[in-house]
Amino acid sequence: MSKQNLKLSKEKETLLVPLYCKAKEYERENSIIKDKKAKDIINNIEYDFKKLDIPYKTCITLNIRAQKIDEYVNKFISDHKEVTVIHLGCGLDNRYGRIDNENVNFYDLDFKKVIDIKKNFYQDTDNYHFISSSVTDLNWLKQIDDNANTIIVAEGLFMYIEEKQLKILFHELQKHFPGAHLIFDAYSTYTVKNIGKHASIKKTQAEIKWGIDDPREIEDWHRNISFVKEWFFTDYDKKENLSTLFKFSFKAAGLFNMAKRAHRILYYKFKKS
Repeated sequence: MSKQNLKLSKEKETLLVPLYCKAKEYERENSIIKDKKAKDIINNIEYDFKKLDIPYKTCITLNIRAQKIDEYVNKFISDHKEVTVIHLGCGLDNRYGRIDNENVNFYDLDFKKVIDIKKNFYQDTDNYHFISSSVTDLNWLKQIDDNANTIIVAEGLFMYIEEKQLKILFHELQKHFPGAHLIFDAYSTYTVKNIGKHASIKKTQAEIKWGIDDPREIEDWHRNISFVKEWFFTDYDKKENLSTLFKFSFKAAGLFNMAKRAHRILYYKFKKS
């Protein structure tokens, strides 16, 4: 395979950050997440990843995030039959390849430009589907049948969307997928105000638009949205596999509420009307 020369807008370059982090993690002993596909893709992309200037701490966080969301998805699959998984803003991620059951009905959704690139490295099947769309262009909902056993995940996505658009999206998701579960990561409002100083954000010029402090606020967006749980990165249960520096860093962050809540994973369920 000849190397792919990527031409992405500055903002869409952010999809390369988690991919690169997974590729770097693959070779590490006691790795947080094992994703050979990420390494293979990186090796077949003509791109100067050094210019993204990704701090190692960021890679640790993003790999833990992916691992934890995978864990939630696999638990949902083990607890239900005939599952549909919808991955919003999928980027070049290999979540379908990492889940325990390839017989689930799995949808990867992202901008057409991103999906066109993804098709160079992944192949759709009877169970694995691509949808080329902005997540806020709600016509994509018509491409997926209502299934009560649906789990929707969004990783590194919703912080780039304005709250008024998110409210519309959540309203339509709960209407189209009653009984579905929704999992995503979110920043605090303090993080949103200060994340412009982050090296990778500076390089890509991505605009962070949304953060939330109290996860129960989203229950006020619609009566059928129910908050289930909030997971903090400081609760990561395999800290022994991290360096001494990062074990200390996680322990210290856990002592301060602002640091602990800066970035976490939120879990919701849509009630059936």
